[in-house]
Amino acid sequence: MGIMVSRNRVEYSEDSPGVPETYSPENLRPMRRVRSFYCLLQLLGFLLAGCTTGPRPVPAHTQVDAGEPAGLLWHLRSGNHEGWLLGSIHLLPASHEQLPRPIEEALDKASCVVLEVRPEPDHAMKFLQRGRFEPGGDLRRVLSAKAWEELAASLPALGIVPEDVLGLRPWALALSLAARAMQAEGFSPAYGVEERLTRRAKSAGKDLLGLESFDEQVGLLQALPPDLQEAFLLATVRNLPNTATDLRALLAIWLRGDLDALEHHLTTQLQRSPELRPVFATILTLRSRIMAERILALFGERGGCLVAVGAAHLPGESGVLALLQEHGAILQVLRP
Repeated sequence: MGIMVSRNRVEYSEDSPGVPETYSPENLRPMRRVRSFYCLLQLLGFLLAGCTTGPRPVPAHTQVDAGEPAGLLWHLRSGNHEGWLLGSIHLLPASHEQLPRPIEEALDKASCVVLEVRPEPDHAMKFLQRGRFEPGGDLRRVLSAKAWEELAASLPALGIVPEDVLGLRPWALALSLAARAMQAEGFSPAYGVEERLTRRAKSAGKDLLGLESFDEQVGLLQALPPDLQEAFLLATVRNLPNTATDLRALLAIWLRGDLDALEHHLTTQLQRSPELRPVFATILTLRSRIMAERILALFGERGGCLVAVGAAHLPGESGVLALLQEHGAILQVLRP
């Protein structure tokens, strides 16, 4: 497949990548603005990666002891070009002012930064539009009576009037509630890896590219059948009390650069909602395959790129690391 690398994206003969951003709604109004769509996909990442339980690519990583923060970073060589692959954590607390040293050093050397999606100012409104029903639509009409009863009983404890979210589609409400809970714990995309990479890339005049498009990411969620959208929403609501524990565990694992612990953590997340395994396996497997293909295509054209994908896409036989290695890429883990 041929590609064309532009300043904004990696373009293909098929639909090309772009970037999303979103609001989380509360009481039918945009609540605190979420600066990046990544935080909404983070919940998916928690559950999705647990669906891949096959052998892991041994040469690509090693477990490390606690010490200086490492992050999840690899030197990547594919064909005649080389660069870096970063497993990112989309939200960080404000207390983490600097990225781990290996990531900072790679960013200094990189000539371009490639994110899952490239931030654009209109994606927040586009997400809100796609996440709402057409006039006359009603959340109660697409949920079972039992599901609506559980949801309506849970929302008041979150400070939300149930009737005020009737205009939102189940997948959009699920992601918005997850983002809201994460930000309430002090984890924000404003401090996340992608936001920091974006600022640094722009200030240094580096190319800023995206692997995926808004339509690709949101389209997968929109295509979920009604019963799975309902299951996703209920699983999200039930998991909200675990948000703080999950985020802090993920942060500790990421700082250690421990991919084995990450896979175990993600598998544990899936065990809480096994009914979602089929759809999440499909979404994760598909997105990881697309990412790997596009990374290989990009490195076929140019080098010097720092590519950042959600850490949940890395582990397992269907993860990005294994897929890249299957196509001849050479990966070397980088530590402080």
